Amino acid sequence: MHVLSFLYPRPKNRAFDYTYHRDVHLPLGIGLASKILKVQPEMVWIERIGEHDPASQEKYAAIAHVMFKTEEERDVFATLFSHADAAHRLSVDWDLYTEAPPEVRLSEWTLDKDMPALIKRFETELSELHA
Repeated sequence: MHVLSFLYPRPKNRAFDYTYHRDVHLPLGIGLASKILKVQPEMVWIERIGEHDPASQEKYAAIAHVMFKTEEERDVFATLFSHADAAHRLSVDWDLYTEAPPEVRLSEWTLDKDMPALIKRFETELSELHA
């Protein structure tokens, strides 16, 4: 899975508005990408960090992981801010749910769901490693 992650810094002077981010900003960004770039992600995974702890010292309030089947689709999506209308509309929207723009990170995720195979490998090859 090819991922473009948006890491939103924790606001210093107000709470991060998770509801606005989810219900308005994400559909705005996904819709603009679909309209302008003709690309859409497979899914978006949102991490809400320290949401119920007003004194949280976590660096980020939220991370939105936008996931694509191909690296090419992800890289096309990453160009959205090179389009003036999208850049303007998304940038103006930030002030409605946070205080600063997100950091952006490109990555590739691998999912391994075969836990029995991992345990078997441990039992047959790794149980004494570093013991």
